[in-house]
Amino acid sequence: MRSQTWSTRRWSLVAALMKPQRRGRSQEEESPPTTKKSRFNLRNEKEAKGKSKKTTEEGIAVDLPISVSGRPWGAPPDPQVAKLVSYNVSSLRSALGKSKQLIDAFINFECPDLLAVQEIKLSEPIPEDIKAALQEHYETCLFHPCRSKRGYSGTAIFLRKASRLGEPLRTQHGFDSEVNVEDSEGRVIIIEFASCIVCAMYVPNSGAGLKRLEYRIQVWDEAVRVQLNRLQQQSQKPVIWCGDLNCAHQEIDIWNPEGNRRSAGFTDEERASFSQTLRECALLDTFRWLHPSVRAYSYIGHRHVQNYLQNRGWRLDYFCCSANAASRIVDSYMRFDIEIHARAYQQREVERHQVRRLSDHCPVVFLFRVG
Repeated sequence: MRSQTWSTRRWSLVAALMKPQRRGRSQEEESPPTTKKSRFNLRNEKEAKGKSKKTTEEGIAVDLPISVSGRPWGAPPDPQVAKLVSYNVSSLRSALGKSKQLIDAFINFECPDLLAVQEIKLSEPIPEDIKAALQEHYETCLFHPCRSKRGYSGTAIFLRKASRLGEPLRTQHGFDSEVNVEDSEGRVIIIEFASCIVCAMYVPNSGAGLKRLEYRIQVWDEAVRVQLNRLQQQSQKPVIWCGDLNCAHQEIDIWNPEGNRRSAGFTDEERASFSQTLRECALLDTFRWLHPSVRAYSYIGHRHVQNYLQNRGWRLDYFCCSANAASRIVDSYMRFDIEIHARAYQQREVERHQVRRLSDHCPVVFLFRVG
C-alpha cells in the first residue's frame, strides 16, 4: 500500500466519521483522486464528460460529477484566499442534533471562513444549546429567523475566528429600508468586510401550483436587484450573492428540463428573471463561469435516493460575484463528499428506508481572493 500523506490521512478520518459502520473498505477507495493538473482548474478533457467513475470493491460504479471530485479539504494553501460555504441544512436543530457528528466533521475539515446557512427553521429566542454548539466552531454567529411563522425558513451566517475575510464592518438583517420590501421570513443577511460584501439569501420558492410566482418575480426579484445594485454603488466593493436562490437557471442546471417546464424553480419567468438579475447587477454565476459544460446539482429530494446516486437533481445553490472582481475568483464547486450515506444503498448494505442524508441540498463552496 502506498505511503499515506497527511491529506490522505485527513480524508480517511473525515470519511470514517461520515460513513455508516462497514467492513472491508480499503484505504485507497476513500482517498481523493490525485492528479498532476492544478487542483483548482477543471478546464480539461474530463469536464466535457462531466462525470468521474468511482468503483467500489464490490464492483459497483458510483457516478459523481467531475466538478465535485478531488477537491482538497481544509483551508486553501494561499493565505490570501478565503473559503466561503453556503448550505441549505433543512433544519439547523436537526443538523446539530442527530447529525452533529457529521456536521462537526464537515466544519472541522472544510474549515470555511464563512458559513452561510439557509432554512434554519428556528424561532426567537434562539435556543442556548444551538448557540453553544455553533460557538465551538465560530466566533460570530448571526441568526435571522422567520418572524411570521414558527419553524419555517430563516437564515444564518457564521464567521470563524481569525477569518481570512477579516472582521465584519457591518451586518444587516433584511433589505435596506429604501427597498421597501419586508423580510419577515428571515431570508436575507448582509455582512460587509474590507474586501467585499456578502449577501446571503434564501429565495422564496414559487410554491405548489406556482401560487407565489407573481410575488417571486414582481416583488422579491425586483427587490433583490435594487438591493444588490445599492450595495455595489454605495461601497464600490465586490458583492458576493450566495445561498439557495431557488432557480435552475439553464437547462444544464436540471437533469430533466423537458419534464419541468412549469415546475417551481424552472419556469421561463423565473429563469428570465434570474438572467435579468445577473445582467442588471453585473454578476457572474461563478460555478457556471468556471465550468460551462459540467452537469452537477446541489439539490436532490430526500425521497429520491436513486436520483442522488445517478446524479439527477437541480442546481439551486449559488455563489454569484461582481463581474469586475472576476480576477479574484479562484474556484467554485459543490461538496458532495459529505453526502456519503446514500452510497451504502447502492452497495446493498442498507435498505432504502434506512438511507438518511444530512439535507436534500449539498454544500456549495467558493474560493475568493481577498488580498
